[in-house]
Amino acid sequence: MVKCGQQTVWISEDTYYFKLSAFQDKLLRFYDENPNFITPKERQNEVMRFVESGLKDLSISRTTVPWGVPFPHDAKHTIYVWVEALCNYITAVGYGSDIVKEFQELWPADVQVLGKDIVRFHAVYWPALLMAAGLELPKKLLVHGWITVDHQKMSKSLGNVVDPLALLSTYGADPVRYYLMKHIPITHDGNFSITDLEQTITADLANTLGNLFNRASVLAQSVVQGTWPDDAQKIIVFHRLLGAEYLGERLCLEEYYNYMNHGLLHLALQAVQTYLHSLNQYFHAKAPWKLIKTEYTSSQEVLGVVARGLHAAAVMLWPFMPATMLKLLSSIGVDITDAASLRLDALTLNNAQATYTYAVIPPLFIKPELAKIPEKKMESVVPKLMAHAKF
Repeated sequence: MVKCGQQTVWISEDTYYFKLSAFQDKLLRFYDENPNFITPKERQNEVMRFVESGLKDLSISRTTVPWGVPFPHDAKHTIYVWVEALCNYITAVGYGSDIVKEFQELWPADVQVLGKDIVRFHAVYWPALLMAAGLELPKKLLVHGWITVDHQKMSKSLGNVVDPLALLSTYGADPVRYYLMKHIPITHDGNFSITDLEQTITADLANTLGNLFNRASVLAQSVVQGTWPDDAQKIIVFHRLLGAEYLGERLCLEEYYNYMNHGLLHLALQAVQTYLHSLNQYFHAKAPWKLIKTEYTSSQEVLGVVARGLHAAAVMLWPFMPATMLKLLSSIGVDITDAASLRLDALTLNNAQATYTYAVIPPLFIKPELAKIPEKKMESVVPKLMAHAKF
C-alpha cells in the first residue's frame, strides 16, 4: 500500500518507445548553453544530475488504457497520457493545424510554470520530444514547490485540501493571491495557514498600504489636490524620492525588476513592502496634517510625493493584485485606460506624472475579523477553509 491508501498493481503490456536515450548529450549541451533555463537553480542542477546518470528509452503507449488518445497507425494502443498532455502546449496554439501564423507568434513560450513533482516531464521528456520534432524549446521553466497544510502536501486522500472558493468568498481574490505569492517561495515548499493569511492581509495590505492611502486621500480633501511643485522643484523632489536618502524608490525598482525576472516573486514583494514602510515613515515624519496650518505648499508637496510613491507601489503590485491596484491608481488620478501607465518605465523621470488627484473611496482592504462572524456562519465557513490547519 502506498501512502495515499490506494493499492499498487503491477502490470505487463506491449508498448511503443520513444528513443529518449539518443537525446542525452543534446540535453546536457542545451542545459550547459542555457544555464538559466530552469528556475530555481537547484532544480536545474537536479535535472542535470538525472540526465548525466543515463537516460532510458521512454514508454509512450498503453494497451490497458482504452480511454486514451488513439496511437497513430495502431488502434490497439493509446498514447501515454503525459506525452499527449505535453503536446497540448503546442497544439493549443496552432501546431499541426492550419493556424501556422499563430503558432509562429506564440511559440516558443517565454516561460512555463510547473510544480516540482513534474519537473522531469517538462525539463527532460518535453525538451527531447521538441528536439525530435525539430521545434524550439520554451525559453524558461519556472518550478515552484508545494503549498502544504500542517507541513504536508495537500491531498484529497489526506482530507487537508483548502477550498479556494471559500477563500475567495471570505477574503477576496487579490489578498489571497498576494499572500500566496509572498509566503510560498518557488525555492521550497510553503506552509499555508489561516492565521498567516489574516496577519498578512492586516499588516501588509490593510495597515501598510491601505491605511496610508486612506489617510492621504482624506487629508488631500483639505488642501489643493496633491501635486508636484513647479518644474524645477519637481526635479529636486523626484531625485530626492529616488535616492537612498529618502525612500529608495530606485533601489526598490531595480531589486523588483531583478527578482521578477528570476521568478523570485516573494523577494520582489518583500522589496515593495520595504519601500512602502519607507513611504509611511516619510508621511509620518513630514506630518502633513500639521503642515496644512503653517506651510500649506509643503503639505501639498508631501501629498504629491506620497501619491507618487503609491503610484510606484501600485504598478509593482499590479501583477499580484490587478483589480485592487487598478482601483488605487484610478483613485490617485492615474489614467488606467492607458496600458503604458502600468509599465515600470512609466515611473522614470521623463514620464513622471505631474499632478495626482486623490479620491476618497471605501477601504481597499478589510482587516479579517473572523471572530466577529456569527457563530452559525463560522460553523459553515471554517470547515470549508481548512480541514487540518490550526487557527
